[in-house]
Amino acid sequence: LPLLMIYCAWALPGQYKKRRRRKKKKQKPERVQIHQADLCTGCLSFVEDYQKTLSAIYEAGAMDGRREEDHILPEEIKRAMTARETHYSDEIKQAGRYLRQEALHRVQTSYHLDVESKQQLDEKALVLARKKSLCVDDLEACQPFDVDKPAPTDSCEACRALVPDLEFVAKRAGLHTAAGASKTREWLREALGGVCDDAPFRHPRPLAVETFCVELFDEHEDDVVAAVDSFYAAVRALEIPSLDLEASICVEVAGACAADAVKDARAAEL
Repeated sequence: LPLLMIYCAWALPGQYKKRRRRKKKKQKPERVQIHQADLCTGCLSFVEDYQKTLSAIYEAGAMDGRREEDHILPEEIKRAMTARETHYSDEIKQAGRYLRQEALHRVQTSYHLDVESKQQLDEKALVLARKKSLCVDDLEACQPFDVDKPAPTDSCEACRALVPDLEFVAKRAGLHTAAGASKTREWLREALGGVCDDAPFRHPRPLAVETFCVELFDEHEDDVVAAVDSFYAAVRALEIPSLDLEASICVEVAGACAADAVKDARAAEL
């Protein structure tokens, strides 16, 4: 009997031991390779779209009493941001997916710190601060000059400061790639139409650029659209454009710069 009891005491736990369910391994996020230039463009777009998304959600839900950023669920932000990428290139969409997964929480958690430290911080300054923090300092996707741009002192400098904004919109949509051939000139006209309004998102001291932009599109919209369209058509065809986009816009269309000023600037870049 004592032996039986010892046997039972040893055997029972083994007989009735529950099998542990194996936990399913979490799938690791798919590794993607994103060219740095696309990641920079994607990151700058991500920050702008994030702010625009919040503003749109607040405006639509004003009657619901939404006042704090953290009252908006991340999934709602992600859905709305994805909808803004309809006309973006596949490369920028890929960068956007990566950033929504890896960086959305960073801009959300930094919001309250920004506001607490700068009570009067306006929307445009907040966007520029986020671009520098995320795209330059954290991800190192962009260079400081992509965000911290000097204030123009004359119309030529204002035009030359505006051209990268036109290029930003074009490259974000993939006009420089084969897929860009599907974009119509009317679509391009509409896309470039928002450049002036978005100047404060892209320039720390935007007044001169914004003013020049409005005058340029009021007087030469057709020519600006045609210049951008022709330039990227040549790029897609692997041809050397007859004029650099800066020269085409600032010398030929706007007449804001002397030809040698733009030529010197391009030579320095090359």
